[in-house]
Amino acid sequence: MYASEGALVNSLLYRNDGDWPVAPSVSNYTLEAIDHENYFDPNLASSWFVGCEGGSPGKPYSICFVILPGLEIGLYPNPTTGLINVAYDNSNNPSGNCSLSIIDMEGRRIYFNTISSEDNKVLTTIDMANFASGTYIARIILDTIEYQALFVKI
Repeated sequence: MYASEGALVNSLLYRNDGDWPVAPSVSNYTLEAIDHENYFDPNLASSWFVGCEGGSPGKPYSICFVILPGLEIGLYPNPTTGLINVAYDNSNNPSGNCSLSIIDMEGRRIYFNTISSEDNKVLTTIDMANFASGTYIARIILDTIEYQALFVKI
């Protein structure tokens, strides 16, 4: 990792096994550091998430549309300490309407939003900062399709 003036700040050993995200080694994605409030260990896989395609070398992370191959929706960073980005493919959704729910592990809907978009790729951000730590389900319902994925709030 380099500071804005180009000085090396830290380095890490990226492994292609275990809990490390595999996308950076098989496609054109980078690893992005999760912003931990108390402690950050660059050698732990849990300190990183898959960033934007093409990466963000030399500049701060910016929100981008990320859905990895084989998945219907993208949730990142996962785990999150606050903001969670939700990306989904809207190309097979004639109306463009979508309902997005966040559900806790007891089945309670803690967040709901209706999104209307003509874009094929949709990205929205949810602020989870005021929600308790735990595992959540993001549920997206399009006209005839429903996607669900788990994410963790730490």
